[in-house]
Amino acid sequence: GFHCPRCGVVITDPEKAIYHLAEEINKALDHLGKRPE
Repeated sequence: GFHCPRCGVVITDPEKAIYHLAEEINKALDHLGKRPE
């Protein structure tokens, strides 16, 4: 399965793993975007 390095969840379904990774990336980008320069 896929082990998410950010939250530690293990996902066996490849499609769900891709979707989860996309969510994590979106969260990371939002966090970076909101960080003051």
